[in-house]
Amino acid sequence: MIRLANDTISRIDIRSLINWLETYPRLTMGEQTKEFEEAWADWLGVKHAVFVNSGSSANLLMIYALKYKYGVNKIAIPALSWATDLAPLMQFGIEPVLIDCNMTNLGLDLDHLEDELKSDPGIGAVLSVSVLGLVPDTTRLLKICNKYDAHLIEDNCEAMGSAHGQNKLGTFGKMSSNSLFFGHHISTIEGGLISTDDKELYDLLKMLRSHGWSRDVDIRTRAELESYWRVDEFSNAYTFYVPGFNLRSTDLQAFIGLMQLERLGDIARSRFDNFKAYADIIKRGGLWTPEWSWFDLVSNHAYPIISKEKEWNVKRLKESGIESRPLIAGSLGNQPFYKKEYGKKFLPNADEVDRYGYYVPNHPDLTITDINRVCRLILNYS
Repeated sequence: MIRLANDTISRIDIRSLINWLETYPRLTMGEQTKEFEEAWADWLGVKHAVFVNSGSSANLLMIYALKYKYGVNKIAIPALSWATDLAPLMQFGIEPVLIDCNMTNLGLDLDHLEDELKSDPGIGAVLSVSVLGLVPDTTRLLKICNKYDAHLIEDNCEAMGSAHGQNKLGTFGKMSSNSLFFGHHISTIEGGLISTDDKELYDLLKMLRSHGWSRDVDIRTRAELESYWRVDEFSNAYTFYVPGFNLRSTDLQAFIGLMQLERLGDIARSRFDNFKAYADIIKRGGLWTPEWSWFDLVSNHAYPIISKEKEWNVKRLKESGIESRPLIAGSLGNQPFYKKEYGKKFLPNADEVDRYGYYVPNHPDLTITDINRVCRLILNYS
């Protein structure tokens, strides 16, 4: 059996967790969470990070923060993305503008994006999704967003460790999200992260994460809120400054995350090595292959295949004990919850990926023998 993902939480991690639990520590959000957030921010190369209970919750908070702070009511998002990239927009009354993917790195079709921004000045933000860890053309993307005064945010849930030159993905936008779910690059069982360099957004995200109160912001910011709203210190404990949620994670998960983070660099490089091995074989076999620059690092979540033999390939893989899945959500313009609200959205590239796309395993425990076996089945070699 070749699975899509192997558990990144090792026996050593479990033993360390047991030893820590035997000290009877605080398990809800506390000092371990703060330490993990600081360690993550340092690793990624940003000033601030907020630990939440899932990557989907990270997307939810990012999008709501844009609406709350900047009044964004229309966002351009990739058609080739995940349900919880789109769902928060619909839930918060934000109009989604679906953008086609390109066939180079499966990210936003930047020509289509620029056409939409040019024709609709009401689009206040752009969400970029790094599909399966592939690296988008962030240089051009940033120029386009700056040209049309649109905030850029990044869904980096499948691309932890991917980098464009010296800068890791997740550092280009105003905010970025990451997932720590099982099967992703590292895991805290469940969990997500939001990263930002913006102190005001950081404070807002922390309040939104926890009911809307100010307990988690720094002392100076808390004092400013108390002064502005004329709230005494005692009442402040149950005073809510923004319409918040409860999307906190726990110190137990943060403890696991700190151990996982130590290995993330090696995990990213291993996934990149596997990705290059896949790409070399698949390209020689004549199938579509994603592109990347020589200075990129592709911390690939799973290897994407686009083939008209999809149905037959998937059947052969399953019979041979190899897991595969649709290429994330295909086109969101074909998903029932989108069509029910807006009608079907035709987008040529995303529709092609929807019809012919799927992905196969990539994780650090994969061997070159495993990769060759998967590729032989995809390319119909005996």
